Amino acid sequence: MGVALGALVLLSLYTVKEIFLGVMVVFLFLGMRELTEALKSRDIRVPFIPVATGMVGTPVVAYVWGSTATVAAVSLTVLALLMTRMTEGASGYVRDVTAGSLVAATWC
Repeated sequence: MGVALGALVLLSLYTVKEIFLGVMVVFLFLGMRELTEALKSRDIRVPFIPVATGMVGTPVVAYVWGSTATVAAVSLTVLALLMTRMTEGASGYVRDVTAGSLVAATWC
């Protein structure tokens, strides 16, 4: 399975760059979902929608506009994470936001 996935990555990398971007976004999304589920088993609630939106948006922004826009996209993701988690109350806020920031930083 690993060889097949590696071949898919290499094939997309050497053919059409946009396909490679799509493959990487799918792999990042699967990894992010797995990490948030692992954190959920320890009662750490990472807000899924802002993290998933930022995870899809940041690589696309990086591809289209470069590094300055990437910093802006990650910053907006963390801001959305802070604001979304704030609506759930103060209990575990720092823990959840820290874990969400960790998840957001894994694709940068």
